[in-house]
Amino acid sequence: MMKQFKSVLLLVLCCWVLPLNAAYNTALLNLKPLDIDSIGFDGDIQFSLRSNLDRREEVQMMSRRDMESELFRQGIAMGNSDAEVLKVGKALGVEFIIYGEVQMSENGIATTIKMLDIVHERLAKNWNINFSGRNDINEKGAALANGLVKAMAQSLVDAKVEAQTAAKQADAQSAEQFNLLAAFTATSNNKGISLSWQPIASGAYNKYNIYRAETSVGPFTQIAALADTHYLDSQVENKKQYFYKIGLVDASNGLQTEDSNMQTVIYVDESLKNRPLSPTILSVEIGVKQSKITFVPNLDNRSRGHNVYSYKIYRKRQDGGHWLHVGSIRLTSGEPKLSYQYIDKSNIEDGVSYSYAVSAVTKNNESTLSGTEVVISPGTPVLSVGQDNQLREIELAWVVENANGGFYIYRRVAGTTIWQRIADIKQANVRRFIDRKGLLDGTQYEYYVSLVNNGKETDPSNIVTARTKALPATPQNFTAQSGLVKAVQLNWQALADLDIAGYKLYRMKDDGNGFQEGDQLTLVHEIKGVETQSFLDQGSQEAPLLDGTQYHYAIAAMNKFGARGNLSYVASATTKALPKSVGEIQVQVSSTQIQVNWPAPASADIKQFHLSRKWNNQSWVLIRVLPANETQYIDADLKPYAATTYQLIAEDNSGLMSSPIVSNPVINPAKLALKVSKENLLRKIELSWHPQNNITGYKIYRKEEGDADWSKLAVIESASTSRYTDEYKLEDGRRYQYQISALDGELETPASEFVTAQTKAVPQPPKNFTVQSGLVKTVVLRWEKINDTDVAGYYLYKMNDKGRMERLKTIKDRNIVEYTDDGSLFNKLSDGTEYQYAITAYNRFNAEGGRSPIIKATTKPVPAVVATLEASYQNGAVDIRWSANSESDIQMYEVEKASASCSSWRDLATLTASQTKTSDTDVTAGTKYCYRIKAIDSDALESAQWQSTEINIPTTP
Repeated sequence: MMKQFKSVLLLVLCCWVLPLNAAYNTALLNLKPLDIDSIGFDGDIQFSLRSNLDRREEVQMMSRRDMESELFRQGIAMGNSDAEVLKVGKALGVEFIIYGEVQMSENGIATTIKMLDIVHERLAKNWNINFSGRNDINEKGAALANGLVKAMAQSLVDAKVEAQTAAKQADAQSAEQFNLLAAFTATSNNKGISLSWQPIASGAYNKYNIYRAETSVGPFTQIAALADTHYLDSQVENKKQYFYKIGLVDASNGLQTEDSNMQTVIYVDESLKNRPLSPTILSVEIGVKQSKITFVPNLDNRSRGHNVYSYKIYRKRQDGGHWLHVGSIRLTSGEPKLSYQYIDKSNIEDGVSYSYAVSAVTKNNESTLSGTEVVISPGTPVLSVGQDNQLREIELAWVVENANGGFYIYRRVAGTTIWQRIADIKQANVRRFIDRKGLLDGTQYEYYVSLVNNGKETDPSNIVTARTKALPATPQNFTAQSGLVKAVQLNWQALADLDIAGYKLYRMKDDGNGFQEGDQLTLVHEIKGVETQSFLDQGSQEAPLLDGTQYHYAIAAMNKFGARGNLSYVASATTKALPKSVGEIQVQVSSTQIQVNWPAPASADIKQFHLSRKWNNQSWVLIRVLPANETQYIDADLKPYAATTYQLIAEDNSGLMSSPIVSNPVINPAKLALKVSKENLLRKIELSWHPQNNITGYKIYRKEEGDADWSKLAVIESASTSRYTDEYKLEDGRRYQYQISALDGELETPASEFVTAQTKAVPQPPKNFTVQSGLVKTVVLRWEKINDTDVAGYYLYKMNDKGRMERLKTIKDRNIVEYTDDGSLFNKLSDGTEYQYAITAYNRFNAEGGRSPIIKATTKPVPAVVATLEASYQNGAVDIRWSANSESDIQMYEVEKASASCSSWRDLATLTASQTKTSDTDVTAGTKYCYRIKAIDSDALESAQWQSTEINIPTTP
């Protein structure tokens, strides 16, 4: 019966043969890997086929998302047998399906590719092809796609012939209806539409597929699959007519046969008036593994008395199945919001079409479902290798349906278990990625990619395998040239690989046993440039190649990351040996030079001699390069007291140097001699010496004559200096001793013989020191000027009341030779008094010399007291008489008068020196009068005391 059904179908379809320029509806299934090594290449081949077929106008490729969505909706697995593929093709409604297998073999990637003509249920093409790698897959993709398109056209031609034969057979057969059910009924009730049935052949079927349509001619959509013989369809709308059919699945072979009966019923919901009004879905935003449903409530529920306390969210797959309650929103306030949102995270699969609906729930009833919103979840990416066998990079490519978000790239080394996320791609439109992160050379890696949205990932893509480029090849024809001076010339054949950055050179110094297995070579040079094919090894500045030494070499190419390939075979070479040294060096010393002698060289290869000299423990210094025929050198460049050694090295015509020969050390004849240039200077001594060569300076020492210890006086940092003036803390009139030594960096030569010098003594007092007496309250002092310019001035001294000499005056100019002593503001010199004086000189350092002898001077005395004074009365007047003073310079006499108490004196008369009397007529009888007199000289000096007298005037004349 099934065979007859197929023939009829084939006859009908044979008339629908596409012309050659039509677009063939085609689906590409997975290529099944038959071993673990082929995993990854299946995706590469699939990607190459799809990419090339997408470019052909004759082919309309079904997207992977649509393919997986439809198969999931119908509950059909993606198999790989011809029967399973035919079933898949019919479910997808395509004309051709491409499928096959991949397996690793000795000849490469063994691949079987089949193409099934779904319309005519025939195998259109079968290819067996080997690929050498991913590049080969990419190169053969276009030709393979071209063969598939030609096979599609040829299959239609072949099917036409088969269809004509089938038509003849179909005419002879009658169409037979399949009536497989008994008591198939459909009735409406308050909960929905109730279906029930019974198979005629009891026990022949193990599953029933329920189909529903809204018209008698369809389309019919599967709404359930179950083993029971009854079903309640609750997802129906009030007053709408529904049509139902049932497909029976044979328990023995799993094939479905459709029953010819169809039931129809109009659903009437009697309880609708008690049910709340449904909400309205505004939008459904679907991402990876989750959806966000936004809906608004029906605001008429409150006015109709429906107290909605929650909303239920439903979801179902578009490819069949029941509505699934995936979540609820419970209301927390009396007033409804303008809109609500719910995020569904419940087992959302990749690349699946879903419908969403929402219902309102009261205490006793639930509304009908809202209008549905259909969305398709993002698909699982299909990954392929764009290009591998590159230097530490692998290019990946992928396709994905309904992408929204970014991508995560995962990687692991083939054969390991731990996956590492190596990239986070934010852009949804990116479909290629080049991995350069930490890749190793010649290593096989596995990759998968997932789509990422809102922190969620799709299921992993298929795993692909790729390999990085192997390490560089080994350079060939590697040679080493001997006999060069401190160098080895190396040559090799350059490699033609643009990924090579240069070469690594390895070396080992021979240990006396030649190069043997197990000896270790050391990396000594990295040579840049892939085209470089020679190198002169001279060692390094720190470690040059040795003379007369054998070295062993190997070379390896290195890539742009510095990783090297295998080492070449070992090549060996020996550097040129050193020349031989001459015999002993003889040294002879005279007072002004040193003569160096050596024997003539024995070898004709000697080009010249290098003569070096060393003083004390200093380094060797080259002093002369001499021709090979010279055997003597006169060294007049001396260094005081230095232990002097000479070194001679022979140089051959290749520039190689012999081992040095060294003379015995001799003491250099140069010596230091110090002398006193000037002495008897004021706190200063001048020294001099002959300057020396090959030193850095001098050190001068000093001590006072008679002291035991020397003190460092000065360090002179110039070797050309030949004079020094000592002015450091010298004292007047002292004898000092000096020594000098030479400095050579940190070294110091022995000191010279000492010399003695004396400083200038303190000054003597000035000569002809005199004083002038007889002056009024003044003494004039005079002395002879000291012409010594080192004398700064003089100190004048005067005897004080305690009998001690006290400094009177400091004369700060040695040219001043006179000084007048008139006392001080509050302590003038006394008249007629003797004073004693002395004088000293002091130098520019205020150092004072010895004092002069003490000399005396007396100031002018005051006039003597008038010797006598008499008063007498006669003729109404008082006559006053006195004796004249003996001093020759008396200028006048002053007479004063007082009343009886002899107080309140008043002037009476001032008389010249020649007068000796005066009279007082202003007297009264019976009154006592007092008179007194003193002498005044020409310097206004007055008698120290008054001479006085008294007189009583009688009362009667």
